[in-house]
Amino acid sequence: MRARPYQLAGLRTMFRSISTVLSGTVLAQGLALLFLPVISRGFAPADFGAFQILASAIMLLMPFAAMKMEFAVLRVRSSTQLSDLLALCVLINLAAAAVIYLGVVLVVPQIAPGAAGALWATWMLPAGFLAAGLFQTLTYIPIRNKRYKMMAVSKVLQSGLFHAGAAVSGLLLAAPSPVLLVGWDIAARTLAACIIFADFLRHRSHRAWTISVRRMVRILRAYRRYPLYAVPSSFIGALAAAVPVFTLSYAHGADAAGQFGMAWRTGFMPLSMIIFAVAQVVSADLSRIVRDAGGGGRDMILKVVRNTVLFGVGPLFVIFVFGETIIAWVLGPQWGEAGRMLQAMVPLLLAVLIAGPVNMTLVITGATGMQFGWEVARATLLLTGLWASAAAGLSAVATVGVFSAVMLIMAIVFLGLALVRIDKRRRPVSKKAKCETPLPSEKA
Repeated sequence: MRARPYQLAGLRTMFRSISTVLSGTVLAQGLALLFLPVISRGFAPADFGAFQILASAIMLLMPFAAMKMEFAVLRVRSSTQLSDLLALCVLINLAAAAVIYLGVVLVVPQIAPGAAGALWATWMLPAGFLAAGLFQTLTYIPIRNKRYKMMAVSKVLQSGLFHAGAAVSGLLLAAPSPVLLVGWDIAARTLAACIIFADFLRHRSHRAWTISVRRMVRILRAYRRYPLYAVPSSFIGALAAAVPVFTLSYAHGADAAGQFGMAWRTGFMPLSMIIFAVAQVVSADLSRIVRDAGGGGRDMILKVVRNTVLFGVGPLFVIFVFGETIIAWVLGPQWGEAGRMLQAMVPLLLAVLIAGPVNMTLVITGATGMQFGWEVARATLLLTGLWASAAAGLSAVATVGVFSAVMLIMAIVFLGLALVRIDKRRRPVSKKAKCETPLPSEKA
């Protein structure tokens, strides 16, 4: 019997790493759930809806933060290349934030004069975008270096500061503004990004920080497929996540968007952050397998997905049966619709368990075109379903159910594509794939 390169010892090491990241993620989400009952009683659904619309707008723009060049953090080999890549990502992020600011100041008043006063039509959109973009880019550093404890610390800090700050604001102020939610969100992401960067500087192989424009151009050329394919793909993926908020806001008002935002934070975000922690460790191991041209990727993917699904079956059943009762009791009676939306999200939560742990497989294996095709298909199906829901006059809860069903179908499709792609990586590399080979290592 042929021995598998990815043996049981490797799986045990991977699951120990997952447990380290999960410890921080669980603590971060525990803090979030601890403060949410206070936040829900301090902020009205319409105020929370205004914040959720801004957060969705930032999510929609996030693929442009570093033009997805942050993916290359997992692939560059030398520390010099890594420094140049990080500088390139920051410059792109700053430029994109400046463009958004000009759009808010010059374009929005011309095309949407009625948006004056909305959070997304103010300086808060570019500021939130910049903070989220920096945090997103720097998060890949501890993934690359397998600094799982730092990943855990950054998650706890980001989640804890935002939710604690929002809770205190809701308690101390008679009529707290959604602007406070935005401010705490920006502060939390910025501080977490600074902590990650400080840890990176402490553990660099050399202390000198040298940046070369010529090397930055070389990196941009070497990984040009990421902006060309991953940005459109990620934008379409972000659209799929943000469009329900925009649809609910348009069809049912800011109150419905706020109800959805609360259901999203009590159900989807805790689960997705836990699964994202698993995905970070799986991505690090998959990238090693791809770099070393080894086998065992299929076995690892199947084992991880099987375990996450088994882990989530019980909680999903409880949510489906008692979701409305639990949410109304914990958050207050004004959030009853959020409980019904959470019940309608059960297919979406199952989709996270299926595809979430391996969501970087196609990117890591260089199948950016396949990733893009899947994102287009998912967005097309989702937009069609939401348009039909609005045309039929479905309720806000039913609209969430349509959204969840589409996401589950496409998650199953993604898992199939990931398994096909990881099998193909064991075959000889084609000429097309060679263009994605990382730059030769340079002396630090």
